[in-house]
Amino acid sequence: MINLEYNKALKSGILLKMRSMRREDIDQIYLMEKMIFPSPWSHSSFEAELLHDYSKCLIVSHEKTIIAYTVFWIIEDEIHIANLAVSETYRGCGIASWIMDIIFNIAHDNNIKLMHLEVRKKNTKAINLYEKFGFKIVGIRKNYYETEKEDAILMSFNLNSI
Repeated sequence: MINLEYNKALKSGILLKMRSMRREDIDQIYLMEKMIFPSPWSHSSFEAELLHDYSKCLIVSHEKTIIAYTVFWIIEDEIHIANLAVSETYRGCGIASWIMDIIFNIAHDNNIKLMHLEVRKKNTKAINLYEKFGFKIVGIRKNYYETEKEDAILMSFNLNSI
């Protein structure tokens, strides 16, 4: 488990805190997950992620309210970003970019060579964010999101190229 804590002040003066996810956070996270994603992870999926050594789970909070989270896996010299979400109220404030900055710092500290993720084909804002960080589209996963029969775009970033 990564134990970390970062603080960030938004331009509006709102102070945010990022830290490792805890079991007691999962109720809030699960409610957000259901509001954001058409095919949300289950409550037990988040609980399981906290048990795996390879799984890194972080939350961003404002006061006591969780407003963003991410789950990513470090497997050998790769990171797979499995989940990243920001509450609709806080989108456009740079929170997802901050999370990505932290993931890149962790990648650097762990000698990661490759990062990858899947993103919904229709999620152009997320695709633009990942492209801003240098991710490239490397493939399509047909019907990856089974319930909606929606394709995922597979994106990768080779850290050896920087």
